[in-house]
Amino acid sequence: MTRKLLLLICFSTLLFNCTKKETWYFETKKYELKTTLPCDNDDCTYVDLIIPTIISDEKELNKINDVVFKNVKKHIAFETENAEIKNYADLAKSFIASYDEIKNAFPNEPLPWEASVNGTLEVFENKSANIVLNYYTFTGGAHGNEGVVSLFFNLEDGKQISQKDLFLDFEGFKKIAEQDFRASANLSATDDINKNGNIFKDHQFSLPENIIVTQNEIILHYNKYEIAPYSSGTTILKFPMKTFKKYLNPLYF
Repeated sequence: MTRKLLLLICFSTLLFNCTKKETWYFETKKYELKTTLPCDNDDCTYVDLIIPTIISDEKELNKINDVVFKNVKKHIAFETENAEIKNYADLAKSFIASYDEIKNAFPNEPLPWEASVNGTLEVFENKSANIVLNYYTFTGGAHGNEGVVSLFFNLEDGKQISQKDLFLDFEGFKKIAEQDFRASANLSATDDINKNGNIFKDHQFSLPENIIVTQNEIILHYNKYEIAPYSSGTTILKFPMKTFKKYLNPLYF
């Protein structure tokens, strides 16, 4: 009797999971704005944002959008402390307004500005989502500011997943990543990790601030300045999913 009851419970749970409808979906939203001041059509100050956005009636899941917005604002807003910037439309208007103000004051000075974010999305078995923000801004100077922000979210409660929680064996994967990095940089196991001009803190290898997971790869993305001078550009290491999925946390992948 107990065995039959157990089988019935297992079957009922399986049936519920198979028929359960998700209470959310993702939609890509685009925000564009250009200065109204006279300019060359191909060389005008503009904002172009492509943002993966979760649509849900659950407040917990909508927190995902708040975290994404804060990260976009951090890298795009000319005035990052402006409390009046509460959404992407405000963000675009503020960026353009800052340029227009300077252009009106100094008509011959500022080059056209630009701000862009290209957001991409990977969803893993409806358990987790990886939203990657590729951003670029130029507000004058020798070069623009560009980089990648990779954010992971639990699709059960909308909470952000920490980097360590992405892995079952964080330290094990870190060791393999260091071996791969040393090989790509022609460093032996005993060489100083900063021998070739790298700038790892305390001369100790560390994983990047941004890890990206796709269906096929685990990607380590070091932004410019993160472990090397600007002139060295970005550093990217890739690990095939087939081989390294065992290191990932099955709660999310």
